[in-house]
Amino acid sequence: MPLSSTLLHAAKKCFLAITTMCIALMMPAGVQAQSNVKERAQAFFGDNVQQYATSLSILAVMNYKLGKYSDALALQQQAVDLSGMNGMNMTILGMFYHKVGDDNTAVEILNEAEQLYNQEIPVPANALDVLTIYYAPASDIEHTNRFIETAVNQLKGFIMTTVTSETVDAERKRFWLRFEQVFNSLLLQWEYQLGDNANTVLLYDNTALFAKGLMLNVENSVKVHDQSRLTMSWTDVKAALGKDDIAIEFVTFPVGGDSTMYAALTLKHDSPKPRFIPLFEQSQLQDIKDTEYYVNNRISQLVWEPLKEELSGTGRIYFSPVGALHNIAIEHVPSAVTAGKLLHRLSSTREIAMRNHDKKLNHFLLYGGLTYDVATDTLLAHNKRNGYNQGSSMMAQRAEFWRDGRAYFGPLEGSLKEVDTIQMILSDKDVTKLTERDGTEESFIALSRSNVQVIHLATHGKFISRQEAMSELTRQNYRFIMLDSLESSLLTEDQDLTRSFIVMSGGQKLCNMESIPAELEDGMLTAQEISRLHFSDLQLVVMSACETALGDINSEGVMGLQRGFKKAGAHTLIMSLWKVDDDATSVLMTAFYRNLSQGMSIATAFEKARASLRGIEKYSNYKYWAPFILLDAI
Repeated sequence: MPLSSTLLHAAKKCFLAITTMCIALMMPAGVQAQSNVKERAQAFFGDNVQQYATSLSILAVMNYKLGKYSDALALQQQAVDLSGMNGMNMTILGMFYHKVGDDNTAVEILNEAEQLYNQEIPVPANALDVLTIYYAPASDIEHTNRFIETAVNQLKGFIMTTVTSETVDAERKRFWLRFEQVFNSLLLQWEYQLGDNANTVLLYDNTALFAKGLMLNVENSVKVHDQSRLTMSWTDVKAALGKDDIAIEFVTFPVGGDSTMYAALTLKHDSPKPRFIPLFEQSQLQDIKDTEYYVNNRISQLVWEPLKEELSGTGRIYFSPVGALHNIAIEHVPSAVTAGKLLHRLSSTREIAMRNHDKKLNHFLLYGGLTYDVATDTLLAHNKRNGYNQGSSMMAQRAEFWRDGRAYFGPLEGSLKEVDTIQMILSDKDVTKLTERDGTEESFIALSRSNVQVIHLATHGKFISRQEAMSELTRQNYRFIMLDSLESSLLTEDQDLTRSFIVMSGGQKLCNMESIPAELEDGMLTAQEISRLHFSDLQLVVMSACETALGDINSEGVMGLQRGFKKAGAHTLIMSLWKVDDDATSVLMTAFYRNLSQGMSIATAFEKARASLRGIEKYSNYKYWAPFILLDAI
């Protein structure tokens, strides 16, 4: 799509969202609001009925959440009439008919939804019957639990036999992203009914161990022909816990009209079943400024204080974040509750039952001291000399500076010293060091299917939000970013992964608006490009760069560099949450590798290095020692 068309389409979507939200919030009645939406949508979109129907459906859901069931029904019926019937919009319509008391019509429509789902995605009929939960008695929790448990087990079995079959990656992805709507509708409705009778086994097994990062684990399972991650149960996690350990899966669920509740599912070695503990509402977290996170205990009061009783007597805490907690180093916040305990951040607590037991690390690859502004002929010569083929597509900060309105990736003197020192520390290991012009994107892509165990990237890193990307795409010539928004927002993983990247040798060329020949990569190594590689023995990736832990957050996790490396097969990651200081980072990293060379585990080596950096007066401020987090060091 031409750039002008892409921007126009994005502008239209922006208008649609703003119009819909403003009218829904400002107008006293949904039906009255509908008239205004229709006028504005028709005026702007012309004959594009599908966009108009989408706005009606969004507004219908908003009215439903406000308790305006008749208005919601009227809006959704019009949306169905305009856009045609599919499984999801008929399910919503059936739910609305139930809420206005017409259960006969609700049943009829939900039966139609089941048939439509089977046409769209071949889901077993019995599993789709669970959609009638929308008109099951809300007070019948025991019946509800049994009903959903049966359906979820059927859906899981179907995924195991169908989604993991030998289909191409794109087909599996499309299937799951549509199927996810059905799966989440089951769990979402049940989460409204949490309480003393909550089926925490169902919630832990399915929300925490199965649905969380499911597409990632489906893809990895197909790659290595191992489905053990998909069949994980809470009992497997429990069996792997030591007597002083606790596993915590943080989860979210909607409460009220537009509020999100955070909660914890906890598990110990002697737990009869997982325990559910409500924590806080999203608004409470939003009230805390990010400058307060690591200087007072306000975050601890929300996250750790409610778990004080559960954490009593434990020495090791394994936790898997969710939502906004992905972007807060909750393992580093001041807290009397967690003081003296070892905290391990995990992508999912399933990792406890899949633990790696720290394999011996012998093969290291170090990138640092890269040259970003390099002539095209020089880059081509260096790639040819090294046998690299074209691939598949203030503080002194490790972030871009700005020059003449464009990003400028300046030299990082500390990064060269960093990799030189690390190489000396690892003198008894197999170490390859790529610096200056040799650290090209081609050199990294060539690593796919190699025996490298540790990759250290001391360079610039960047995450660009979708909103920023609208302007950066043109201004910085970041043409590697994909912003095709024509598809459903659920189908944008590949697009999202292009907005997180690491700058390799020659990466300044794009920002300089230079032309790049077809036989040369652009020097911007994106998470999407990383995700297409295959590392069978990659135990550790150290991203000694800025913002490498960031990305868009959804039910699948963080759509950024960590996602890209996890899809490629990496086990443990060290990443940063914000822009980091060049010198402080060098001190931290050299201390980490020194500890590692002395036989410490990755987790112990990292924690001791962070503590030593914090103990240096010059770097005692949290801005220096708190940004780096360790994921899946287990």
